[in-house]
Amino acid sequence: MSDTPDPLNGPAKPCLSPQRQGVWGVAWFAWLCVGLGVLLFPMIWPAATDGAKPPDPSKSTQLSASLPCLSYAPFRRTGHTPMDPTLRLQEAALLEDLRLMAQWTGCIRTYGTDHGQDRIPALAAQLGLKVIQGAWVSRDRAASQQEVDTALALALAYPGTVHMVIVGNEVLLRQERSPQELALILRDARQRSPVPVAYADVWEFWLRHAPVLAPEVDVVAAHVLPYWEDVPVGLDRSVDHVLASHRLLQQAFPDRPIWIAETGWPAAGRQRGPAVPGPREQALFLRELRERLDAAGIDYNVIEAFDQPWKRQFEGAMGGAWGIADAQGRLRDPGAGPLPHDPRATAAAWGLLFGGLTSWGLLALARRRASPAAGGPLSLAASAPPLGALSVLCVGATMGLLSGVHAAGVVIWLRDPQEWAVALTHGMLALGVCGRALWRAARETPGNGGLAWPGTFEKALLFLTAWEALTLVFDARYRPLHAGLVGAAAIGLWVLRAAQDRKPADPSALLLALVLAAAAPVLLVMEGWANTQAVAMCAGWLLMAAAVGVDRLPHFLLPHQRPNAMRP
Repeated sequence: MSDTPDPLNGPAKPCLSPQRQGVWGVAWFAWLCVGLGVLLFPMIWPAATDGAKPPDPSKSTQLSASLPCLSYAPFRRTGHTPMDPTLRLQEAALLEDLRLMAQWTGCIRTYGTDHGQDRIPALAAQLGLKVIQGAWVSRDRAASQQEVDTALALALAYPGTVHMVIVGNEVLLRQERSPQELALILRDARQRSPVPVAYADVWEFWLRHAPVLAPEVDVVAAHVLPYWEDVPVGLDRSVDHVLASHRLLQQAFPDRPIWIAETGWPAAGRQRGPAVPGPREQALFLRELRERLDAAGIDYNVIEAFDQPWKRQFEGAMGGAWGIADAQGRLRDPGAGPLPHDPRATAAAWGLLFGGLTSWGLLALARRRASPAAGGPLSLAASAPPLGALSVLCVGATMGLLSGVHAAGVVIWLRDPQEWAVALTHGMLALGVCGRALWRAARETPGNGGLAWPGTFEKALLFLTAWEALTLVFDARYRPLHAGLVGAAAIGLWVLRAAQDRKPADPSALLLALVLAAAAPVLLVMEGWANTQAVAMCAGWLLMAAAVGVDRLPHFLLPHQRPNAMRP
């Protein structure tokens, strides 16, 4: 209801005093904070406690069938990272990990010997686990030589446990040594090793450097990761891609055994092309992989046993979520039966409920402001025309659902206080715009003509969104696609635009809208139409830009009324 004078009853009186309006404002802000907490808490708590508690053996479900081999990096616990030169792994923690993995596989692949990893073969021998011992090769020549020497010494000391030594992991991919220099290291290790020697790298690098590397190894250890391919492969063709890559390697190296040294699927992160990460997707990939590669007699190793939270710093959320078990040691999928639950579905349901209840409450408040004497349960017809009330509920529920989807994904990307502060600010601005939009829609009356459009609140939201768009355009590989947040904000801006007397946007807002409009096609070209998350993100940017800049379009591009012929 507006406060314009009523010709019959005189000037309308506001139904709430300024003091009560202030109370309602505080209550609304508190409701937003509670809603944000409800959406984020189920996701924040596991992220904040990753590795903080020991695994519960009762929750570590047995696999329906043992995997041939599992990658093992013992850095799943809070604060553990191989980048810390002072870290010394505790023997009890290593033994705890090995006992869990013994339930899932009879073989583990390690990547180095530092930080106390040289004790792994002795502990694995106690449990009857086979070890594929890794030696980390880097630019540091002295450290690399120490790694190779230690790995070979372990192979000599534990002949029944260490079955192969892998000298170097993706050294060529990282461009830390030349193929010729790496070949010399492999030749020396092979001459001294009591077990077969291999080098591990992405399958394309094996094909590219076959003449140099093939004579220096006993086994071709190739990484085939459909998600990380330069042209990502969707889940429906992922195992086909692994089998096709294996065939190419067999043709290129007919006299060498081919071992798929790494293959897997991330349980979290952002979409790349048609490749969508998630716990259900990971389970589907591993189930099909095991069935088809076992039937073909292909030996392979799954990356990896446990999630590695430290990798999120370098490879985004997906880098830390390749484990068949999470960082607390809980197995995601037993390999048979129902697929694992996707937390995004729970968050979306919470968001839908929160958005619907918020819309209902605003409709009730609008009714009371329109008629202070009204009482009893809320009647949609009494608060607004039925179609209008239904529209408000639908809009609120949709914005809540999108906010829930965003909340489920955003927490796994946040790595430091600065990122938390930016993400929470961005989320609160979007929720605030959505709340204002719902309130305007619930009242079904335009705002005060003196209000600027867009206001400072909306400009702040546009600024953070434009900043995010620029970071994605210039460096998208390890950054999230927050389509849910952008979608909710875009709906909110359009509702505000429709329910408010407007003046054309000022130059600063138009500049931000232009950034969003320009970034959308660039990101779409980079990611491709197969990336539905990117498509949704670009659509949200364009909708936000249009909500701000549509009034500035030339008049011949916009529908306009014909001149009134009855006007004198």
